[in-house]
Amino acid sequence: MKSSWHFRKLGLVFLLLMTMPFCFQSCWIRKQKPKENIEHKDTVLVAKLNPEQLLKRKIHYYFWSGKVNADYDDGNIAQAAELLIQSVYNSQSFLSARAGGFGITMEVAAGLADPDSIKAINKLEASYFLYSIDEAQKLIGAPLSFSQLQNLLVGNPLFDTGRIVAFDTLINGIHLVSEQDGYLQTLFFEKNTNTLKEIKILNEAKQFEATISLSDYRWVDNKVFFPYHREIIIHLGERQTTLILDFTQVDFVNPFKIQFKIPRTYRLIR
Repeated sequence: MKSSWHFRKLGLVFLLLMTMPFCFQSCWIRKQKPKENIEHKDTVLVAKLNPEQLLKRKIHYYFWSGKVNADYDDGNIAQAAELLIQSVYNSQSFLSARAGGFGITMEVAAGLADPDSIKAINKLEASYFLYSIDEAQKLIGAPLSFSQLQNLLVGNPLFDTGRIVAFDTLINGIHLVSEQDGYLQTLFFEKNTNTLKEIKILNEAKQFEATISLSDYRWVDNKVFFPYHREIIIHLGERQTTLILDFTQVDFVNPFKIQFKIPRTYRLIR
């Protein structure tokens, strides 16, 4: 494993975990805790839902945060990092990455996203980058919106609208295929655990394919059945990128502050 933080290429991790403006100054975002962050505990059996209901079945929240051990590998670079994720529904997502060795870690990068843009800083090289959502989409080769990437973070289906193409009930689960914006999404729900186990996204014309496996579901605050383990494999042409996420802490109860600042001395990387 290479010890240096390859910031430019690892920018893909930030783009996968969130998309996107904010000012180039210190920003504090306060989220007041509502009376009830999670409206209700979802215990409805997936086998009882029709295709339209299954497509829209997801974790509903106002805010959530989590700590993650992440491993990234694109065939050229392999990097491990500890991530902090803070997400406010349909508003902002923040990610901080810590890396190091010999039991010592330090924050090496941080990113802030909203529906229009993403910006991130590299503390080791005193630099930052800023992408519009259009630029970010071209970089990752997929037209993923901010809401779809927030779905990816929390473990929801990426596309929750679109045309249903196929619906098959099997002995052990349910396959649901939908089409949106030229992409096919295949969901597999497991009956005996009542969980979403796999998401596949395919666009043959763009040579894009992504498989997201979800497992190790646990109750959080006795209301959210959350997938603590994710494996994301992306094929873009002949290039493969693998991202493994293991959550160590998840919180849907305590509100938080997001602090993000780009120092004036940092240089812009394009």
